[in-house]
Amino acid sequence: TPVHRTPRVVATNRQAATIDVDVWVLPHSLRTPVPAAIDRATDGELGRAVERGEFIGAAFETSVARLTGWKARYVVLVGVGAAEGVTAGTLRRAATVGALAARGRKLPRVGVLVPDALAGQMPRAVQSVVEGVIVANYDGGTYKTTSTSRFWIEECVVRVDAADSTVTDAA
Repeated sequence: TPVHRTPRVVATNRQAATIDVDVWVLPHSLRTPVPAAIDRATDGELGRAVERGEFIGAAFETSVARLTGWKARYVVLVGVGAAEGVTAGTLRRAATVGALAARGRKLPRVGVLVPDALAGQMPRAVQSVVEGVIVANYDGGTYKTTSTSRFWIEECVVRVDAADSTVTDAA
């Protein structure tokens, strides 16, 4: 029985709302507003969560909301701490946390929205989030004595800034 399955990976710079995934994972910095398009698509739910302090963007905290008007059904905000402290490792762990939330909801098509602020480090940032999703697809439960059905993430779509072609040209 396999303990891991590598998902199909796609990098794109298309508009996120039009991409057919089940859930978007959004790494989100400490005490920053939710991107306007996502806040509108959640009917303001995530913006209100940030305003009341329910979600502040602390490292690896999460907030899940339903999306309307997008092809995806959900968005998972994953805190990454202070923006200036975000590293490749932080992005990898944030992608893992978001992908594990997707696996827990049995959502096989995961998209990760790479923050536009990382445009200068885009190839490394994309590599890190893909690694994070792959790590989330590991299932050590195979070694248990009782058998349970496995659920795998089948597809990982990485959405990069529309102005950055360094990743999508290579993909």
